[in-house]
Amino acid sequence: MFEDGRQAKEVSLIWFGRTLWKFTPLYVELVFMAICLRLIGLVEPFIFQVIIDRILPFQRDASLLVVVVIFGAVSLFQLGFEVLSGLLGMLTANRVTRELGARLFEHLFRLPFSHFRKWSVGELIARISETDTIRAFIVGTTTGIFLDLIFVLVYIAVLLTLSMPLTLIVLAALPVQILIYLAFGPFLRRRLRVQFDAGAAHQTQMVENISGIASVKALSAEVRMLEGLDRTLHANLNARYRVGLLRIWNDKLLFVVEKAITISIVYFGAQFVFAGQMTLGELIAFHLLAEKVTDPIENFSRLWESWQNVRVSRQRLGDVVNAQTEPFGTLPRLPPQIESSLEFRNVDFAYTPSAAVLRNFSFRAEPHTLTLVVGPSGSGKSTFGRLSSGIDVPDAGEVLLGGKSIAQYDPNDVRTRIAYV
Repeated sequence: MFEDGRQAKEVSLIWFGRTLWKFTPLYVELVFMAICLRLIGLVEPFIFQVIIDRILPFQRDASLLVVVVIFGAVSLFQLGFEVLSGLLGMLTANRVTRELGARLFEHLFRLPFSHFRKWSVGELIARISETDTIRAFIVGTTTGIFLDLIFVLVYIAVLLTLSMPLTLIVLAALPVQILIYLAFGPFLRRRLRVQFDAGAAHQTQMVENISGIASVKALSAEVRMLEGLDRTLHANLNARYRVGLLRIWNDKLLFVVEKAITISIVYFGAQFVFAGQMTLGELIAFHLLAEKVTDPIENFSRLWESWQNVRVSRQRLGDVVNAQTEPFGTLPRLPPQIESSLEFRNVDFAYTPSAAVLRNFSFRAEPHTLTLVVGPSGSGKSTFGRLSSGIDVPDAGEVLLGGKSIAQYDPNDVRTRIAYV
């Protein structure tokens, strides 16, 4: 969750770009197939125009057969391109996800141990899973929408050749649709953030309760556990409902605009047919092409919604990706022959500012001696062990090995010399 109401720094899209750049040839193939599919989509409206204007009025069976064969061949090409595009898309997505996952886990396991205390396991898993949301947006959504918007210009140019007045009707509706997206965007983003937090809280509750089921049963705390799960589930479902409600209103307003376009095209187009300003086939072709203009605009609304999701995902993942890792490989290794003394010098350490575990703690273990650290549960033995091996870092003071601060050396090398289990 966002602490103190502050938003986390978003993970940079450049972080994803370094991986995506490796798969540029696959993206080029996907874009090529997408362009072919959209060009093939231009054929269907004009086939209907030819059938209605040139074949049906004169009952030309031979011409009809030729057109149907061409239509069937085009449909087969379209089917083949769609299958290849789908398979290539899945292959690309799997490769990109694997590469991103490897980079993310490498970064995750290099983070300081204190970083893992910020969230529960469920919360951390929820943040990591946001990688898929961002990857899908960059690879799939943006590429498809970008091509759609380019082809909108192509479709509009073709519509102008059929009827300029009807084209103006289609264009007049575009600002209305854009205003709807802009009006709903901020509200949708806020509700998506609340939904994410509620979902992460519920997942955390489930993970902690199931992993600690032995303690739950030992304390006969099943009722309290179920009440907690029911509470987080209710909050999660309520957040989803609020997002879904906003989406319904957004979609239905867009639906009204689209139907207004269709009704206007049918009415005014029929008037033009009556007046002899366009043929019936041209009206049918215009209607089919107009849908190809409104569909990308509708997809743009999905892009806007996806972008709100991605902004939340980037903020959640940014807490992990933007965190500073431990200096593995950048600091010198411990000398091969170092005195085996261990010393704590005026060490302060606390898990939270209000609960100090060690305060001005000093200790020295002489070399070649057996030293036992004993005490009741919660007295700080585990904390002492983690500080000794550099897993935890003191808030003040220093830990010395052979008279040298272990902070001066490579953390991985320190932990190979000082074992903590």
